[in-house]
Amino acid sequence: MSSCRQRSPGESSAEVAPQSQEVRLPAQAGANMSITREDVLTVADVAALLDLKPYTVKEYARRGILPGRKLGRSWRFVRPELEQAITRLPRAPDR
Repeated sequence: MSSCRQRSPGESSAEVAPQSQEVRLPAQAGANMSITREDVLTVADVAALLDLKPYTVKEYARRGILPGRKLGRSWRFVRPELEQAITRLPRAPDR
């Protein structure tokens, strides 16, 4: 027999709606910001999107240049946060 206890309503840091696969982030992450699975990107996704090598994406995340979260050994990026960060990055001069 398993002895699993149920969580109280305010105990979880993120609420997951099982049907829509939508995640609501805690209040400190942003006002009414919700993301879907398609909004969570891997290193390979970001590397292809930005035309960078995967090593560079991980290094930028480690340095805080790109907003990412390390989950175990892998990095994950949230598309809206990434797009916002990209708009703030300095542009390279034209050649």
